[in-house]
Amino acid sequence: MFYGGVKYEIISKKLVFHNYPFKIRGLIRSVFTRIFNLNVFFQELYEGWFTWILPCAEIHVKLKPVK
Repeated sequence: MFYGGVKYEIISKKLVFHNYPFKIRGLIRSVFTRIFNLNVFFQELYEGWFTWILPCAEIHVKLKPVK
């Protein structure tokens, strides 16, 4: 079952852009990681406008169960 009885609160989320085999691209993507993780506004900007242009490699999310 997809939806369960356990509820979670999002503590933090981070978008990660990396490209290991290519040094220059990896450097550019690390800059994007820092920019888009500055605050919630830039994360929303990325999700609304840049997801199809520059896909992120990972999303790190910290969750806390709500009792």
